[in-house]
Amino acid sequence: MLFRSAREPLAEAARLLGARRAVVVSGRVGADDATAFDEVSLFGPTDVIDVTPAGLHRFRWTPEHFGIATAKAETLADLRVSGPDESAAAIRAVLGGERGPRRDVVVLNAAAVLWAAGRAADEPAARTLAERAVDSGAAATLLERFAALSRSST
Repeated sequence: MLFRSAREPLAEAARLLGARRAVVVSGRVGADDATAFDEVSLFGPTDVIDVTPAGLHRFRWTPEHFGIATAKAETLADLRVSGPDESAAAIRAVLGGERGPRRDVVVLNAAAVLWAAGRAADEPAARTLAERAVDSGAAATLLERFAALSRSST
């Protein structure tokens, strides 16, 4: 619940710092206001503050805005991992072509970033770009390049 209360000050800080564009999100599971997290939700609505130099614009996304079906709250457990190693394996599995709720969450949040960056005219087009990045292997290649770079700088 803390993130929901921090959403407005974060958005205003981004505006005051001169952000050309930022999107502050608070996703929910179903209609439950008590279950909020700092990403676009596959399991319910996401409250969005779009930050531009012109000001703050508030609206709500659902997965359907991107052309993805809202997942049942029960499948949230499918996303849980026990630690960093399992998380890394899950990420690599998704980027390697595994389908399911984990992939949907990755695509949904990547699409939101692509939309915010102005790389797509609307949410469905942003989803298509995100899917292409995952399905083509481009996202996996970029992850491996980043991992190699981070290993070489330690």
